[in-house]
Amino acid sequence: MIGADEQVLETFRAEREAIYRTLTARRRELGWSQADLGNRMGTSQSAVCEFERGKVEPRVDTLQRWAHALGYDLALLLDGGQRRVESASLLTAVAGYQRTLTGVLGALVRDHERIDAALTKLEHGAGRG
Repeated sequence: MIGADEQVLETFRAEREAIYRTLTARRRELGWSQADLGNRMGTSQSAVCEFERGKVEPRVDTLQRWAHALGYDLALLLDGGQRRVESASLLTAVAGYQRTLTGVLGALVRDHERIDAALTKLEHGAGRG
């Protein structure tokens, strides 16, 4: 019978290997060589090879760079999801929100100016009476 600590280690190893397989499959799907990925990560082809084979366990920051280079969010991979960060879609959405916010702020400024002008008019009108 496996002890609780051994079960946790086995689960961790299985999840780690699943992440490595997912990232390796994504690299291949993109048609990138290990050297291509290494360049995008700021590391060597041999380091990528060792990561993919599970020979070396990358630090968390390296794993984040690896996932991000392939369009994945590491937190989602760790949660068992494989949703890619669609940077183009994300940037488009952010730009859309920015335009919306700019429009809203512009409308608020115009409203403020109208209210300020109306208050000034009232103040001047009240001073005459």
